[in-house]
Amino acid sequence: MFTELNVAFDADAGAAAPRVLAVVDHLDAPSSWLIAALLGARCDAPQAVVCVAVERAPKELVALARKVAKGARDGARRAVERGACAFVDAHASPYGGAWSVGDGVGDGAVVAASASGLPGRELVDAIARAVVDVQRACRASEPTEPTEPAASSRTCVIIDGTDALEPMAKGAALEKFLDDVYALDEALDVIVCAHGDVGAASAWIDDNADCVIRLEPLKTGSAEDVHGACETTHKTNAFRAEGRARRTRARYAVSELGVKITVAPSST
Repeated sequence: MFTELNVAFDADAGAAAPRVLAVVDHLDAPSSWLIAALLGARCDAPQAVVCVAVERAPKELVALARKVAKGARDGARRAVERGACAFVDAHASPYGGAWSVGDGVGDGAVVAASASGLPGRELVDAIARAVVDVQRACRASEPTEPTEPAASSRTCVIIDGTDALEPMAKGAALEKFLDDVYALDEALDVIVCAHGDVGAASAWIDDNADCVIRLEPLKTGSAEDVHGACETTHKTNAFRAEGRARRTRARYAVSELGVKITVAPSST
């Protein structure tokens, strides 16, 4: 899937600097399937993953990953069970409370919460603690067989819905929150999901994203076999495989069997 979308997480994985991948969706082209696919794929890499659940419940994301993460359908569930994937619930209370994904997923996901539900130092601290926990668990579950892939040296933080964290009529706190998350670790991959219709995080994404995937509705309306388009734009080489185009377009269709990606012939 990510080859078709022109996103390569191993393109510059050794760089000692944070990287930002932004997923910007549209009211008529939601990104739930892509965020879940990213969650499953990064867990299956394997990579230590912290997911900040803002708009979707952890159980929903894990269940959706099992459906759409082609080749990594059980990646998130297995990572949760061994503690290499944790969720931070931005709205749960009381602050710092423990919580399990449940329903057969396992007790490995501990959710630390911000009592206010707004981006602030408390939420950043909760994410920082979760990063340390998943890194420790990922190191403890290093492969014992030579055929098993080695764990990535980087940690992935997925923020599922940055716009919902913005205080009313004020964007400074949201940008400060994103800056603080970005600065947590040099070897950090930050994936932010934002809504183009809202635009609360647009300025921060413009300034910091190495790669932007935009989901858009078809200009002619949806069809039975195509639901929308994805445009991937690389602003740096952080997620760009050698020889691949800086901008590519693809169409996608979501069905009960998963997601089908069709690459457009033209790219720049």
